[in-house]
Amino acid sequence: MRHNVTKTVSPGRKCMSVDGIGNMIRENCEREMSFLCRFEQKLIIVIILFATFYQLCFCNCSEDKSPKAVEWNVARKFCFARGSELVWIDSEAEQKFLNTLAGMDPFWISFVKNGDKWEWLYMDNVPYTKWKSGEPDQCCPVGKANRAFSAHNGWSDVGPTFKTGVMCKYEIKLPYFCTYFKID
Repeated sequence: MRHNVTKTVSPGRKCMSVDGIGNMIRENCEREMSFLCRFEQKLIIVIILFATFYQLCFCNCSEDKSPKAVEWNVARKFCFARGSELVWIDSEAEQKFLNTLAGMDPFWISFVKNGDKWEWLYMDNVPYTKWKSGEPDQCCPVGKANRAFSAHNGWSDVGPTFKTGVMCKYEIKLPYFCTYFKID
């Protein structure tokens, strides 16, 4: 039986799996799955979106249908503590997938300025970029913009204390378990 993620978790079924095309399925936590997410009863998570794209898993942890805005370092630590990293994007197809997953909500990406050069923290030689028109513009604060976030219409450069949503990227491993906590 397929379900959307809701506030209510059925008794005895506290896990959700994601099939190969991104459909979410309620499962018994004891069943072996290629990807399984375990919900902790004591935690309050209103909406969690999991999706797969080319053997990678993405999590957009949302609260009241809009991601909680946090600084870049908080977002990175949040992902890292769960065995993942802030998203890196290597194609237009992946960008479109992430835009669909995020809706209209912006989110941090792992694209950072190192000296005069922008680069991905976890990937080398990725030519893909999606800057908004006029970006990067070294704005906000002037001369301190060394991080990037993605929105539905492209990327913007900002300082690390800017606050926006969190999108994490995982490599799928068998079996893969993850537990998500509410961002404080």
